[in-house]
Amino acid sequence: MRLPPLIYPLFSILAWGSNATALKVLVAYLPPHAMNSLRVLVASLVYAALWALFSRERLGWRDWVVIAGLGLIGNSLYQWLFLEGIPRLPASYTSIVSSTNPIWVALLSVIWLRESLPKMAYVGLVLSLAGVMILSAETLEQGGAQWLGIAFVLLSAVSWAVYTVGARRLAGGYRLLTWTGGSFVLGMVPYWLLHTPDMLRLASAAVPVWVWVLLIASGLLANTLAFLTWMHGVRQLGPVRVAVFSNLTPVVGVLAGVVFLGERLPLQALLGGLLTLWGVLIAQRAQRM
Repeated sequence: MRLPPLIYPLFSILAWGSNATALKVLVAYLPPHAMNSLRVLVASLVYAALWALFSRERLGWRDWVVIAGLGLIGNSLYQWLFLEGIPRLPASYTSIVSSTNPIWVALLSVIWLRESLPKMAYVGLVLSLAGVMILSAETLEQGGAQWLGIAFVLLSAVSWAVYTVGARRLAGGYRLLTWTGGSFVLGMVPYWLLHTPDMLRLASAAVPVWVWVLLIASGLLANTLAFLTWMHGVRQLGPVRVAVFSNLTPVVGVLAGVVFLGERLPLQALLGGLLTLWGVLIAQRAQRM
């Protein structure tokens, strides 16, 4: 039975959007970086198996250095920053701040790739940053250190943007699975080396079985299967039609936080979140015109 093409990007959005909520639950039971090291190890084993089965592209050592170097920014650095933000923020806030990634991709494309950016895209950038500032101000009014979580998640979005733009410039000569899997596995090596002792101590952690199931599911769905279904959707529907679905990711993230964690967005945070998403939508529409 052949599934409708729309199913593939919708699955990706559901997996990515709900992942912040899943991680928020996991860090309540396990140390953040130890948990994440094990989670991405699951994803890495899947990528390695897929590469061995379907790619086996032969590359020189210089190619692997390029892949590993950019993977270090897009994976080790990204994961460290993101996991520093997760315990400090509600899942809904994390989803909203992460949604600024297309803005940073657009700006870096102008700087690095010398691409032109429509004026309305700059308007979207300003609106998004204003929304993040409103969100940050709301966290300061609560008297907590959530603003630091916003800073970490915002920097993680920038690091992923660096990886994305770098991939557009450097990855053209490699097969998709080689670039994606190779940069993920090799790029995560420093992260694993840093957190291996903590990860090994998880063997003695007394947590419910469903926590381990959720950890494995998060690694498989958000880090591997969601990406593969997204790329399949791009091939079936085209990049422009599929890109529209990316605007649903923070919406799913906020809804997941509200439904599964009982989170509530104060009015100021709601306004900041809406302004952020509106700015991202304006910038993305301007680039597709």
